[in-house]
Amino acid sequence: MRLLILGFAMLAFASPAGAMRVGIVDPAPLSRDDALTLGVQLQRKDVLWNGETQAWSLALGAATPVVSVWGRLLPETQPERSAYCDFVHSLLELNPQVKYLIVWNEPKRYDLYGRLLSDCSPIIRSLGVQVVGPAMHPGGSAELAQLLDAIPRGALDVFDLHPYLHEYELDGLVDQIHHALGAIPVWVTEDGMDTKPGPNFSALYTGEPWSPAWDYWSEDQQADAVSRYMQLAYCAGVSAWFNFLLHDEVDLGRWQSGLERPDGSRKPSYRAFAVTAARIAKGAVDCAGPQTPPPAIWSPDQRLAQRLAETGGWTRDAYERTR
Repeated sequence: MRLLILGFAMLAFASPAGAMRVGIVDPAPLSRDDALTLGVQLQRKDVLWNGETQAWSLALGAATPVVSVWGRLLPETQPERSAYCDFVHSLLELNPQVKYLIVWNEPKRYDLYGRLLSDCSPIIRSLGVQVVGPAMHPGGSAELAQLLDAIPRGALDVFDLHPYLHEYELDGLVDQIHHALGAIPVWVTEDGMDTKPGPNFSALYTGEPWSPAWDYWSEDQQADAVSRYMQLAYCAGVSAWFNFLLHDEVDLGRWQSGLERPDGSRKPSYRAFAVTAARIAKGAVDCAGPQTPPPAIWSPDQRLAQRLAETGGWTRDAYERTR
């Protein structure tokens, strides 16, 4: 717990000259002592909001300093935005350990998102909590420009993004964010690499792969990707990097991007994450040379679009409109 608390004071000032904070995106608080050997100093927990959930039932636990509150549809009307802001206010009052709140997750309607920030940022800050957003994905420079145009100046304390497939662009994206919003911290609150379970561990998983091709990376390749993604973010000036996830999900139709398998056994990426985190904390990463990422072959949006196309479900355009 001391490790988690000490991370807060340094976070906003982290840069390639200092320590980048690292963490896990996982739906449950970290409970195993050995998880702290990863150098985890921040953890994000998603809280789904549907306009009806009662905030007083959502006790998050003391090990959750970063929370993301989002739902299926962005609030469109003033009453809907007020309901979301009231929900967030109640949630933060119930959980005073939360220091950072991520407003929504991967919004697609940037105009609606800007209005939500305008309404909710003052309420969040009134409770001493910093405002983080928009958890951007997908998109490179062109899409980022559209999003930045919709964000009210001064509404965010931290800009966060999910750079799947855009890791090699982070340097330019961070500069673009700073040019538009000033020198605020930039976080990567989701990144990582999905894997295909090896033969020795296939019994730990159930279901069918999401794609007939099933051309995921091996566990060893994931370890290399995680380390290189972390270093790319650090050298770009990112001040926090969260792996998605801690544990693989059992269902092969979902996510196997964790640092551990479903039974808690460690994948090679666990050690890669720990070693890279330690090197970053010591300032032992060389940012002078070329920073070339491994070619990413998946992202959540790509996966959903392909699955819907294969099953005859929603089109990608229909999905984009729902966010």
